[in-house]
Amino acid sequence: MKNYDLIVVSYESFPMGMAASNRILSYSVPLAENGIKILLLTFSGPSYGFILNSEAKGSIGNNLDYIWTDLPYYEKRPCFPIRCYRTAKRYFRLVFFLIFKYRARVYLQVNRSSSLSFFLRILSKIHSAGFFREISETFENDPYVLRRLFRSFACRFTDGIIVISQGIRDYFKEIKDENHFFLLPMLVDMKRFDVVRRIEDTSYFFYCSGGVLERDGFLDSLKAFLLFNTTHKDYKLLCAFPFDKGSIVHREVMAIIESNTNCIEYLGNLPTSEIVDYLANAKALLVTPAQNYLTSGFPTKLGEYLASSRPVICTSIDNLKSALEPDCVLMAEPGNIGSIASMMDFIATNQEKADEIGIRGRNYVEKNFTATQYLNPLINFLFG
Repeated sequence: MKNYDLIVVSYESFPMGMAASNRILSYSVPLAENGIKILLLTFSGPSYGFILNSEAKGSIGNNLDYIWTDLPYYEKRPCFPIRCYRTAKRYFRLVFFLIFKYRARVYLQVNRSSSLSFFLRILSKIHSAGFFREISETFENDPYVLRRLFRSFACRFTDGIIVISQGIRDYFKEIKDENHFFLLPMLVDMKRFDVVRRIEDTSYFFYCSGGVLERDGFLDSLKAFLLFNTTHKDYKLLCAFPFDKGSIVHREVMAIIESNTNCIEYLGNLPTSEIVDYLANAKALLVTPAQNYLTSGFPTKLGEYLASSRPVICTSIDNLKSALEPDCVLMAEPGNIGSIASMMDFIATNQEKADEIGIRGRNYVEKNFTATQYLNPLINFLFG
């Protein structure tokens, strides 16, 4: 049996992945660099149509290994019985690995599975290990009330919970002990922006997402850009996200894109290694939610946006206003297409001032959202 200091169990892919993968790496890599031996154990889910990684195991620098319980499936989405079989097989392998192959001083769960929580709690008791969870969104968007309550109840059986926002800590108001929580906000690996590929035509606004178009208010961004484009024909909007044909919002967005291919370009679902180039070369970056986040989370993409040194257009919802300084972003009125378009116009006509805002955004991230200032308190929280 191989021993680790920390085993992180998640659904996310490594070394390549989406925003959630970057979130885990943002603290795992610095922990590993400080001598903590870590295993990222991935209960690999399907990745239909988008190849994230073809290796079942590997290492990311020193002291940081990753292992997939199974390779993702890239062919067409199979029928329900086959999906159930594949899920059961992956889960069985995950349990097998945790019981017979790998042991840790601390187990950290980064997904919503209540059954996995109870299994890890029992396993940690058997091995006299710690059991923690990271929660980046509350469970309020779960349509099934009993499951939502059960998920919240399961969080009580932990030695501690890492949260990305104060709103999530407040969600668990039945847990009175403040020492049970560790606030670890969005973190950005600034080194990802040290080497950037130059894109020749930089007259574009950019939006990227793991698929949460409705939460990000992308329809408002899209309509605002079309309004802006009536007087600024030399600009384009580039967007990258996985298309979900089952979503009404996704279908509406795609219909608008397909009707305006002269000024809007859909890039598909890009890996994070390519997204950095598009961020760093854009005129401005967009995330325009129309209302506060129901799940009290925080858009991790916003940290990457700011780290790129490019000006960011966001909206003045409470979740963002409370976390950002007003002079490091351009804030539009939530749900107001004209207000968002006016911010685009400001950037197009005041490029020097816009660039200054972008630099302030990067400085703000370096000061507030890098791992260095949280590392020692996080180590004390997990390993006490």
